[in-house]
Amino acid sequence: MADQTNPAPVVEPVGARLDNEALSRWMDRQSLPGTGELAQVRELSGGSQNELHEIARGGVRMALRHPPATASRDSLLEHYAKISGRDVSAIDYYVVLARFKFAIVLEASVARHAKGKADDRVSRFGPIVLELMRKAASLARTHR
Repeated sequence: MADQTNPAPVVEPVGARLDNEALSRWMDRQSLPGTGELAQVRELSGGSQNELHEIARGGVRMALRHPPATASRDSLLEHYAKISGRDVSAIDYYVVLARFKFAIVLEASVARHAKGKADDRVSRFGPIVLELMRKAASLARTHR
């Protein structure tokens, strides 16, 4: 008798759910192992958060996690409110707060760099700090 809680994965023909040519090109750009066309795509699991596939290409097997399609801000908020039971009507307040807090954390690193106490890569944070502050202030002005 088959295990109903963990059914056997379904072997899908190549191309059933993925754009295989685009996937092969992406795999090449990422320097993933295997070459050539996809020989097999087998769905290992799915759900609302991810799709997991076993990919066979050029004699190499690997797993690929495919996140769900990008959702709109409104649909994400609606989904979060539904599953959490939380009120999201003041989400913009929290977005403003998060942007200011992140800018402050980054600015502390920029200040450490200015004193010679941080890696030179930190110098790139300066424009990010300013952009975070601008976006936070702009959103705050629209919600008084």
